[in-house]
Amino acid sequence: MVNVEDRRTLAVIDIGSNSIKLLIAILQGEELVSLDERIEITRLSEGLAKEGLLLPEPMRRTIEGVERFVWVAREAGVSQIVVIGTMAFRSASNSSSFVETLLDRTGVSMKILSGDEDSEFAFRGALSGIWEDKYLSQNVTVFDIGGGSTELVQGKGGNIIHRWSLPIGSVVLTEKFLQKTPVSSEYVHKVRLEIRKILSNRWDFLSQVGTLVGVGGTVTAMVAVKLGLYSYTPESVHGISLSLGEIKRQIFLYSSKTLEERCLIPGLSPGRADIILAGACIVAEILNIAREEKFVVSHRGLRHGVALHILQGGHFS
Repeated sequence: MVNVEDRRTLAVIDIGSNSIKLLIAILQGEELVSLDERIEITRLSEGLAKEGLLLPEPMRRTIEGVERFVWVAREAGVSQIVVIGTMAFRSASNSSSFVETLLDRTGVSMKILSGDEDSEFAFRGALSGIWEDKYLSQNVTVFDIGGGSTELVQGKGGNIIHRWSLPIGSVVLTEKFLQKTPVSSEYVHKVRLEIRKILSNRWDFLSQVGTLVGVGGTVTAMVAVKLGLYSYTPESVHGISLSLGEIKRQIFLYSSKTLEERCLIPGLSPGRADIILAGACIVAEILNIAREEKFVVSHRGLRHGVALHILQGGHFS
């Protein structure tokens, strides 16, 4: 348990379509220092694409997970707890019910980010620390593959030039196309064509990416599989490059196995085994359209961007 006294210590709980993530962080000078990070897969968006609303069981799992994170943050002595919601809440017709229940159960209110806010904070979080120093004067494109959407942000000199939130995510694609395993190469090709159709609307943008940086659970899981990690730490995946050849290898690896067999792959969390193929296909198509042979993985993302914004005095309500 991390105990902190500093009045500037912040906890950010990011409720995504597939998982909830906790960051407890402090600002030292201009640098964001992580004191504790945790993740639980709760699959909030289960059934959302079909029903158009958040279903009772995924809501229960997620609220209970957030309650645990709030308890951890309070035990750590943080001065502020911020809860943010992303694509699932923007899509669901009953998001207000979740927000009200969460407030009743935890006493913490939640902010549902717009697509633009989602993209901007993910960009700034991904480039914080070593990324900001290295790429401050370069063209950089950050992609963040979530369960319900994929965020694309391009910037230069620390300023955002373009941003898009696209309706393709690992959970949505899995529920629509990839629930049966194993998956034939012909069917994988069909799924990739569907992804390509959506991404092709951003062809001009993706043809000028500069340095390509990926964030989120899909890409960090793919690094863990590449390295065969049995014990995951942020430091073990941060800054690692993934080549298009490695991505194709992993697509074949996942598609050729049953779900039970995927769960035994070293480095792959069983909770992500069912959706990893969809996420890997999105990554491959981003690289293909961008005409890039590799990208760099950043462990940092949305929650780090939000924490930086708040701790540096930015408005957030």
